[in-house]
Amino acid sequence: IARKTRSCPDKTVVVVGTVTDDKRIFQVPKLRICALRFTEGARSRIVKAGGTCLTFEQLAIESPQGLGTVMLQVSPEHRSPASVTLPVTLLHARVTPWVDWMRV
Repeated sequence: IARKTRSCPDKTVVVVGTVTDDKRIFQVPKLRICALRFTEGARSRIVKAGGTCLTFEQLAIESPQGLGTVMLQVSPEHRSPASVTLPVTLLHARVTPWVDWMRV
């Protein structure tokens, strides 16, 4: 998150998920993050740097229309449904799968 928000430091970053601590980043910038959950390490490092951790309820009260927010999401290649898709050849094959009960 720290690397992605260098171009917009005055906006609130919205993450639909959990914000975890990354030990590879030594200096955490002052961030304003809204997320579903925060790990204790991530929350303490953000607050120590002068940032704030918000819930979605707090964000809805402060900015009901979502002005001044940036939403981060994972690229489609890294989402779980994309990693479990079957090859096209298996989707259109007219072969019945071998099931254990067929041995009887």
